[in-house]
Amino acid sequence: MIDPESTWISTFASLPPTLDSSWIPNFATWCFNRVQNNELSGLLTASPPLLFEKSVFESELASLTPTLSAVTGITNFATAWENTIVASQVLLVVPGDSVGSPSPATTWSVVSSALVNSGSISAGKAKIMELVSDKGALDVLNAKMPVKLREAFLELKGDVSGLNSVTPTPQPLVASSVPLI
Repeated sequence: MIDPESTWISTFASLPPTLDSSWIPNFATWCFNRVQNNELSGLLTASPPLLFEKSVFESELASLTPTLSAVTGITNFATAWENTIVASQVLLVVPGDSVGSPSPATTWSVVSSALVNSGSISAGKAKIMELVSDKGALDVLNAKMPVKLREAFLELKGDVSGLNSVTPTPQPLVASSVPLI
């Protein structure tokens, strides 16, 4: 499962403060490490199903321009996260992976589509946008950024379709809105 909120907060607080662009790879790596190798919710056996595109996130963060508007800054950041998830949206689900408890009826013999659900990407972005109402914390341990990012990733769901492993006649097997993390 995903790291507890306290781990997100403490590891975020340990990021080195910088006044230059060196924060970008540090932040992208921190985010990658929070989500990449976590076990799933137990509903999909693919591991890891979501390949968070760290290099895309770094590029997206590097394209952000400084602004005095918190709304603009948070919107741009949320869009950078959204664009990264869209770039990462092809899930790694292969024949032999299953939904729920593995058995012939829930194991894919053929996977025709495995994508992050677009509605869940929007829901995740909305979680990040909630930072607009945060007036900011002087103490990094009280910052809402790691909490909202964790919540955004927890919103992500996958849609997988294909054929099950029932023999002699496989049937369609569809799993919609399956939690990814």
